[in-house]
Amino acid sequence: MVAAELRRFESEPWFAKSYLYSSQELPVDITESKWHYEMDYDPLSIWKEVEQPALFLFAEEDEWVPVEQSMVNYKKATSHLSDITLTQLKGVNHLMKNLDGEPKDKISIEYLDTLIEWLVSRQFGNKKV
Repeated sequence: MVAAELRRFESEPWFAKSYLYSSQELPVDITESKWHYEMDYDPLSIWKEVEQPALFLFAEEDEWVPVEQSMVNYKKATSHLSDITLTQLKGVNHLMKNLDGEPKDKISIEYLDTLIEWLVSRQFGNKKV
């Protein structure tokens, strides 16, 4: 039944980006699939145990992550932290690569500069956090 439903949509242009198994690759035991564990993982729950400063960088355009809702969720999950930074970077995708301009599809300088500036401002290199 599932294989038949997948076959209906495998020729759709979005299917290749869906990270679904093809109708012929369905696992016999779903718990043997890496996706079983990835889809069951809750990345927010671990933040209750974190006490260190945290930086979250989000893309302007992200085809895999709902940025606005993710920022709300992480802000709530880290509300106990005194040093939390959530930033949405313009002109980058999920992989922090440039959307346009030069050099296109390369790691964004704004991303690197933001990351380095945040680390230096907390003097991680000198362990004075």
